[in-house]
Amino acid sequence: DMCIRDRAKLEDEYQVIRVSDEICDQETCRVLIDGAIIYNDDRGHLSHEGSAFIGERMNFYELITRPD
Repeated sequence: DMCIRDRAKLEDEYQVIRVSDEICDQETCRVLIDGAIIYNDDRGHLSHEGSAFIGERMNFYELITRPD
């Protein structure tokens, strides 16, 4: 599948941060975590609040600023 190949190529060239491990379990993705509304719509886009919450929880700043 071309999409899978494109994604694999992208991941070889760039750091990819997966938020699904923080939001989802084996069956569902939570829309509310510790009072934070995670999604902005029904298409899986993060809300501003959800993005900030996940960014703090996963320490995005350190992930994107540390040298490889």
